[in-house]
Amino acid sequence: MGWLLLLTGLHFFAKAGLAVAVGAGQTAKDYIGTNYALVSQSSTAILIVAVGLTLLSVFVLGIMADERSISEQDPLSGLANRRGFDHGVSAALARSPDVRHAFIICDLDHFKSINDAHGHEAGDQVIRAFGDLLRSSAPVKSVVGRIGGEEFAVFLPGMSMEMAAMFAHALRSGTEEMKVAGLPNALSVTASFGMAELVPGARPADAMRDADVALYEAKRAGRNRVREAAREVSSPTAAKPHISRVK
Repeated sequence: MGWLLLLTGLHFFAKAGLAVAVGAGQTAKDYIGTNYALVSQSSTAILIVAVGLTLLSVFVLGIMADERSISEQDPLSGLANRRGFDHGVSAALARSPDVRHAFIICDLDHFKSINDAHGHEAGDQVIRAFGDLLRSSAPVKSVVGRIGGEEFAVFLPGMSMEMAAMFAHALRSGTEEMKVAGLPNALSVTASFGMAELVPGARPADAMRDADVALYEAKRAGRNRVREAAREVSSPTAAKPHISRVK
C-alpha cells in the first residue's frame, strides 16, 4: 500500500517534466491531441484504479481478520474456542517443532450442580472467573482455550512436565480460592486437571487424548486433583502455591 501511494505522488511530479519533454500544447484543444495527454490521462486512470482496488482489498482483509478473530473466540470466557485453540497450537508447533511441550486439560467439578442450585447466570460467572484465572496466570507464549462446556485446555510450548505440574497445581489451588459473584462465600469451586507430554513427531490430538484420559482418572479418584498420564502428580509443596505469571 505504501509503495503505491508513493508512486502516485511521484507520478504527479513526473507529469510536469513530461509536459516539458513532449509538449502539452498551448491551448486545451492543442493539449487533447498531444502524446502527453494520452500518457497523462492513461497513467492517472491506472493509478486511481490501482489505489481504489488496494484500499478495497485492505478493507476486505480487515473484515476477514475481524471475522476470523470472532469465529475463534469463546464469547463467555474471552478465551479461544476449540477452533482458535487448535489454530494456536498449530502455530506454536510451527515455531518450535523439535522440543517437548505439555498439554493440560481442565474440567470444573460439579458444574451441573452449580447451575442447578444457583442458576445459569452463576454458572456463567464461574466460567468467566476460571477463564480470567487461566488468562492471568498462563505463560506468555501458551495457548489457552475453552474447548467444551466446562472444559478448558492449556498448551505450554517448550515446558517440561515438572514445570507443567507445578503450574497445574497452582491453578488447582487458585480455583479453590476464586470468589465468584452469585455463589455463597462458603462454596468453593474446584477443578480437575489431566496432563500429557507432546514429544517431537507426535500428533497433538494423541497428546490431548492422553491428557483427557488423565483428567477423567482425576475425576474418578475424587476430583480436585492433578494427574499425568496414568499416575497422580505429587504436589510440589504441601502449602498452596501462589499463582504468578510464568515467564
